[in-house]
Amino acid sequence: MKIQLSRSGAFSIASSIYIMFFLVVNNIVYSSSYPWIIFCIPVFVLWPLAACFPHNILKTPTAFILYACVVVYYAVLNILISPGHPWVLYIAFGFLWYPFSVFFAKKGAFHLSIYGLIWSILFFGIVNLITTPGNIWAVYPVFIVLWWPLSVYFFGSKRTF
Repeated sequence: MKIQLSRSGAFSIASSIYIMFFLVVNNIVYSSSYPWIIFCIPVFVLWPLAACFPHNILKTPTAFILYACVVVYYAVLNILISPGHPWVLYIAFGFLWYPFSVFFAKKGAFHLSIYGLIWSILFFGIVNLITTPGNIWAVYPVFIVLWWPLSVYFFGSKRTF
């Protein structure tokens, strides 16, 4: 089986290698005591994957598998390098929008907004419990996020007041 590489795929692979090499040298020269380069690796793997396989990257199973791989990778880094705070939660929250958007692309924006609202409420609640359990602040961003499904609903129904 012969694989044809598109120009954008070849460019993304070459650019990814070039930028990664530059960052490795930069990490060694300027801050060799902390290996921050390992935090960049998923970006330079996912970029060529997205450029070389644009149709596969937009399939729901692929999106959730890539999400799981990225979250597990950063969870391991979180445990090994800086176990004091579970910062992998922020990456898990932010990166989950990729498989969510792929999954809900056919179902519609309203479904995405409902599940996004639930996910956001869970995220802010968990972060609130972890960071400042004595101070409840998670309700404030929830009020802001509530406007999302409401606006999608009223836009979809074209109701006027």
